[in-house]
Amino acid sequence: MNHSRSAAMASRSAIRPAQGAVAATASRHFAGKTSPSGGQWQAVDGCTSTCHVSYAMTDTSFIFPITPSSPAAELAEQWSELGVKNAFGDVVKITQMQSEAGAAGALHGALAAGSLATTYTASQGLLLMIPNMYKIAGELLPCVMH
Repeated sequence: MNHSRSAAMASRSAIRPAQGAVAATASRHFAGKTSPSGGQWQAVDGCTSTCHVSYAMTDTSFIFPITPSSPAAELAEQWSELGVKNAFGDVVKITQMQSEAGAAGALHGALAAGSLATTYTASQGLLLMIPNMYKIAGELLPCVMH
């Protein structure tokens, strides 16, 4: 087995939650190459890449584990428990709510208080957040829902 093939196989085993042919192709393409910042490339799925950015730019997050759910909320919760810091040097406070409406209401309150808050949800959960989305938009509060 040649060196580039063994490097590709080694990097393929390092893929965290990425799955399927796309991840395998990305792993082969980036195997052994360094990123512009000098680190190693790693293929991840869309939820993981979204979570990297959202976690870095969030003070607090309100979640409700609805089915089906996005793994991004679980990943953000794990990082918070491990003490991973965001871009501002703080650990993100993750609060698990009793309903999607509660998560949206808490999000609205945190935004109104000036916090950089977010939530992670799926399409069914987003439908339950519509009343609070109107309030957030009506008050012109900056908000991102993942």
